[in-house]
Amino acid sequence: MIIITLLILITNIIYTRFYTDDFKKDITVEEFNNYIKTNKIVIVGSKTCPDFKRLKKVLSYINLQFKEIDLNSNLNMRQHISLTYNNKEFPVVFVCGEYIGDYHDFYKRYHLDTFFTDMLYKTLALRPVNFSRFNIVCG
Repeated sequence: MIIITLLILITNIIYTRFYTDDFKKDITVEEFNNYIKTNKIVIVGSKTCPDFKRLKKVLSYINLQFKEIDLNSNLNMRQHISLTYNNKEFPVVFVCGEYIGDYHDFYKRYHLDTFFTDMLYKTLALRPVNFSRFNIVCG
């Protein structure tokens, strides 16, 4: 039981170290705009949302580093994003400072639906999966 508890604790520490947002409290619109411009991939959503959790797992699986902003800690961002980008669906994704849309738009834009189909076939055929096509370069 102690080993399981330690493993869970270590996993949480690693997750927190590499995949949590830098903002724990409300941020200003100016800070938000600067944040999405200075980070390659930023996802904004609620940590309790299943789609937000799924998107984070997908990005981690294909080895794309990202930053996240939790709407539960930054309630003013929900209104700002909804008004500025005419968006009501969350989570939303910004890549290289550009608004991509909700997670469905992100999947379509970067062909993630095809990727998972390809991955399934390659896994069944015991061939390695190529993640290099997901190397996003800004600017």
